Amino acid sequence: MKKHVVLILPLLIAVFFVPSMTATCMGLSTYELGVEEGDWVEYNVAEVENWDFFTEIHSGDRLRFEVIEINVQEIMYPNTTVAFEVEVPVCDVLLNGEYQGNVTLREMLVLPKGEDYWRALEKIEENWKIEAPKYGITCESDIAIGKDTVLFSERMVGSVNGGFKQTVHKDSGVAVEFERYLDAGENSWEYRLVIDDTTVSGVVAPWYVTYWYLIVLLAVVVIIIALLRYRSRSHTMVQVKERPMGIVLLVSLEFLSGMLALVMNCYLLGLTYFPSNAVSYFTLIGITNLGLSYGLWIGSKSARLITIILSLVWVFYWVYDILSITDMSLSYLLAPIINIALNLVIVYYLTRPHIKEYFR
Repeated sequence: MKKHVVLILPLLIAVFFVPSMTATCMGLSTYELGVEEGDWVEYNVAEVENWDFFTEIHSGDRLRFEVIEINVQEIMYPNTTVAFEVEVPVCDVLLNGEYQGNVTLREMLVLPKGEDYWRALEKIEENWKIEAPKYGITCESDIAIGKDTVLFSERMVGSVNGGFKQTVHKDSGVAVEFERYLDAGENSWEYRLVIDDTTVSGVVAPWYVTYWYLIVLLAVVVIIIALLRYRSRSHTMVQVKERPMGIVLLVSLEFLSGMLALVMNCYLLGLTYFPSNAVSYFTLIGITNLGLSYGLWIGSKSARLITIILSLVWVFYWVYDILSITDMSLSYLLAPIINIALNLVIVYYLTRPHIKEYFR
């Protein structure tokens, strides 16, 4: 039973990748791979349930795919009209360093490079959504093209339910994460692969990017703390005894939010392929909040002024966010309203005369 089920979904998906049985048609676009013969990609098996890859695989195993040959195959519309051609890799498969056999990767892990391929594939997917019911199945697919990656998912619903999800590095066509699953009654099979290393440049973040990023982050935090300490008055120890409870609460809030941002930042850096915009955002928030928490704690006038300015910026941001929301339900408005109220309270509190006196 298992062998039959495992074969059905690949056959359904492979309809897109029917091998060319005739001479290459003139005028067809051919989308090239971003890998070459001799390149390899290695994945960690993050999760697995009842799946064989030549042999049974387990969580923690390493699967390496070494490109030994590159073929050209046709991608067709449901009416068997050839839409375009793609290069597909033939790979030797190594499980934990031991050779298992070779396989042609038609729709997974190593795909054509560049955005043009995905735009062309979108048209094929839309056709299959319409035509699939004629074959007794329902096809659901989604292609989300981002700046650096493409999120590609597909699900088939019929006598056998299953599909795949993969995050693909757009410029190289190499998947950084891949998941496949099958359901047939009470039986289910699935596995998830996460990239560990590859010879294809640009896919995996170099080690020095990750670690030097953290070193620079720590250096900036130290510099901010040193500057705030330098600017604090010599009678800081006297102020510590008279520190208002509201300042203690505000410092705690800033410190916790800063630490949370840096924890999220470290999590993103730990990913094999991390979104650089998100990393930059969490780094900036983390550094700023930790620096301000220390500055407010020692009574820095500059820290008070910066906190007021940033709180007002956040108020304007959340007001704009509310104005741009089309669904005015409470679930969507609750977070902006809470953030606006919190930042207005912070501004009000820091402008009170006795609090201003604490920072003089």
